[in-house]
Amino acid sequence: MNRRLFIISSAVVAIGLPVAYYYRKNKWDNSYLTTPCMLSNICDKKTLIQIGEIYRKQVPGENVKQTLKNLIVTNNTGKLTTLTDHEQIVAFIDEKIRQEFQRSETTIIKNWIISITEARQCALLSLST
Repeated sequence: MNRRLFIISSAVVAIGLPVAYYYRKNKWDNSYLTTPCMLSNICDKKTLIQIGEIYRKQVPGENVKQTLKNLIVTNNTGKLTTLTDHEQIVAFIDEKIRQEFQRSETTIIKNWIISITEARQCALLSLST
């Protein structure tokens, strides 16, 4: 390996590690609770927050962060999930959303038909910003 390639590689690693750490720390810290996966691919953050604010006005009993967090990770029998792995929780939430659409457990906010869990995620996002 020549000197120039070594210096460039070292600089990339020196810059990349702190950036990756910052991104991972801020991006994934409970983002699976505050960001509805499918909806976030279509809507920008501002729209998600607006949806959350409207939902919180419609359902004032769900206007507390911890209540929303618990409801998002509660299964269909009313028990909190015991999953701890990030990927498993994301899969659990995605499956819960899919089941809610199948059971027509949806709401219409800003002309979007969304599941109750997605609405709760938006509500939690609106409380978190």
